[in-house]
Amino acid sequence: TVLADIAGAVTISNCGSIKVEKTDDATQPLAGAVFTLYESGVIEGFQPGDDDPIATDPNGAAQTCTTGADGTCIIDDILFGEYWLDETTVPANYDKAAGVPTEVTVSSTAQVTVGPFVNPRQRGSIIVEKVLDGTSTRIDGAAFAIDADGNPETTDDQTSIPAVSGETGLFCIDNLLYD
Repeated sequence: TVLADIAGAVTISNCGSIKVEKTDDATQPLAGAVFTLYESGVIEGFQPGDDDPIATDPNGAAQTCTTGADGTCIIDDILFGEYWLDETTVPANYDKAAGVPTEVTVSSTAQVTVGPFVNPRQRGSIIVEKVLDGTSTRIDGAAFAIDADGNPETTDDQTSIPAVSGETGLFCIDNLLYD
């Protein structure tokens, strides 16, 4: 029997990939979120550690990815199977996205896309106290404005907080985005 030489290379793969999509609550792509892939263990639900260890690539490196400016990242070289994907680092001034950890099945070489996972922007408050010069005596009816760029010369970016007669000179402004 004579075996003929096969022209060209043959690629056989039992690995796939996962593409993660990430935005903020204003639907803008969000960079800097780190996702980690975990092997799915025998206990129901996500149990990171002994039951659901961090998945590794063929070289033994942890399978993670960090979203770029376009709000996406890709984990390659994933053996076919069941996994958990978790957001393990949340960008500063954002809350963790709902929906993670999530189960992901990789069963072919076709890329699995998950998301978009949405990170809500954190919000805070400012308390302003208006006092008489050099004293701790509060002044009622004071008016304030929030200036978006910190430059009082530009007034097109100011939000006025009107004076309220009879108030104590204390004002709380809430629901402000962190910058």
